[in-house]
Order: sequence, then C-alpha cells, then structure tokens
Amino acid sequence: MVALLVPLTGPNNSVGQAMLDAANMALFDVSTDIALLPRDTGSTPDGASAAAAKALADGAGLILGPVFSASVPPVRDAVAGSAISAIVFSTDATVAGGNVFVMGFLPAGQVDRVVGFAKSRGMTKLAALVPDNPYGVAVSAEISLLRTQLGLPAPRVLTLSKDVKAQLDSLADDPPQMLLVALGGDQLVSLAPAIGDFAAAHPVQLLGTGLWADDPAVAQTPALAGGWYASPVPGNFNDFAVRFQQIFNYRPPRIATLAYDSVALAASVARSAAGNPNPFSRDILLQPNGYIGIDGGFRFLPTGMSERNLAVLGVAASGPTVIDPPPPSFEKLGE
Repeated sequence: MVALLVPLTGPNNSVGQAMLDAANMALFDVSTDIALLPRDTGSTPDGASAAAAKALADGAGLILGPVFSASVPPVRDAVAGSAISAIVFSTDATVAGGNVFVMGFLPAGQVDRVVGFAKSRGMTKLAALVPDNPYGVAVSAEISLLRTQLGLPAPRVLTLSKDVKAQLDSLADDPPQMLLVALGGDQLVSLAPAIGDFAAAHPVQLLGTGLWADDPAVAQTPALAGGWYASPVPGNFNDFAVRFQQIFNYRPPRIATLAYDSVALAASVARSAAGNPNPFSRDILLQPNGYIGIDGGFRFLPTGMSERNLAVLGVAASGPTVIDPPPPSFEKLGE
C-alpha cells in the first residue's frame, strides 16, 4: 500500500485534490495492483504528522508527500528508524536525507543544467541576479559549487536591491558572458526593461531558472527574448494537461505531474521488486538509471535529493523553443 499525503481541506485543498486526481489517473494508466491510501494533511505540519501516523498504522509501505517543506519534518520523524521511505513534493533541498527523498524541481539542478550548457558553448564569465530570500540563497550556493565543478572564474552574484539598474551597471567594467536571472513572475516582468537594457549594451546571454518555465508572460516580454532556461520539455505537460482536463473537467496545476510520476514510479518499483517484503526500501529507490515520467528522466541521490534530465529552452514570442534536448542519460555537466 502507498499513502498519498496531500492537503484535501484548508486553503490549499484545490492543489491537494488535483494531486489526488493525478495519482488516480496514474493508477488507471499503469494498471497497477498497488492500493493508494489518500490522507489529508490539512496544509499544516500537525496535519501532516497525523496523516503520516494514520498511513503507517494502516500499513503503508511508501509515503508520497507532503507538498510543503514545513510539513516534511514530522513525516521524517514518523519514518525515522524504519524501512519506510517518503518521497516528498517539496522544492526545498534542506528537507532531504535519511528516508526522505525530495521529488520537487530543485533550483540547483536547473542552475547546473543551464550554466553547464552555456559553458559547453564557450561561455565562462558568469554573473547572477538573485532575490533576497531562501531561493536566492539556494541559487547562490549552487553557483559557488558550480564554479569549482566547471572551472569558472569567480562569478559576480548580485542580491536584488531597489536599484537594479545601478546593480547591473556595476558589471559594465567587466561584463559577463552570461547573466543568470533567478527571478520569476511579476517581479521578473517588472525588472525586465532594466535587464534588457543591460543585455542590449553588452554581449551577454541571459539565463533563467525554472521560475521562467510555464509562464506565458515571459514569452511576451521582449527584453527576455533569446534567454535560456532549464525545464522539462513543455509538450509533455501540455499533453498530460489535455488528458487530465478531459477526465476531470479542469486544468491541473503544474505540480500535479509530481503526483502522477510518483505513483507511476511506485507501480514500476512494486512490479520489479515482486516478492520483496519491502519493495520500497531506500536501496531499491536509489536506482542509478532512475525513472521516466511525464517530466522526463529523474533519479534519487543518496543525499535524498533528485536529479533530473532537463532540456534547455529558449524564450520566444511564439512559446518556448528547445535549444538543447534533455540528455538521454545522467551525464557530467559542461561536456
């Protein structure tokens, strides 16, 4: 039995319902014999704790969820010291480890992919504009690691301030070849003119993170045209969304694919480990060749984090274009 811990009541109930619908869709598609145990987290850590306890008491051999990082610690506590693993949907790498695997799209992997691709095209001088929040901290930390891995000169990382133009102008004395803008949504669109002015004055390749993905406003922002970012190939999600809407009569949120892919993963593991009293053990989930899902190839690492085979997409008014397709296997960066 596999438990799905999602918010079915409270302010995020629509997200939880979509993930439950996607999970049931996966069950139908893969024709599995596994039993799915939906458990309501209620969008709170206490709710997640109660949901995990109930799932384990009901005999769950694998926990999928919760959605939010604040709800992961009580789930980790619930599975600690046992052979039960939890695959959580958070994008917070700090909650990974032990029996907890993070399946959400981690900014580190997106930064690795897009910067590694730019490096393979001869670019070495990197600057970045990051927000003053935990997401910006995560991106900055990965840039520091990537510098050593790819042999880059010291990157110049700018933490977003009120005067973005002045910050970008400070790079003019030694312009970068690539400028990673780790912003998204309305904030990215509002700052795009200043970013575009800098890019027009200097031969710089704009790079983005997954915050650029699945946002029609990005495609319609001329200053970002020609920028690159790492993401799954969008057509796969679009096909999924069309099928989902035909079945459930509403369009799924982007995160719904994580529920679908995690249930499909559980079904695949259960089939391949038939007869194993603990088919979802940590060692079994750490398959080096990984898994294939709607969002492409992915695998779990011993750290509890996930690694994904992402495409490099380009920003165009007609929609994202594939600059570099997802690698067929898990390769080293920058090659």
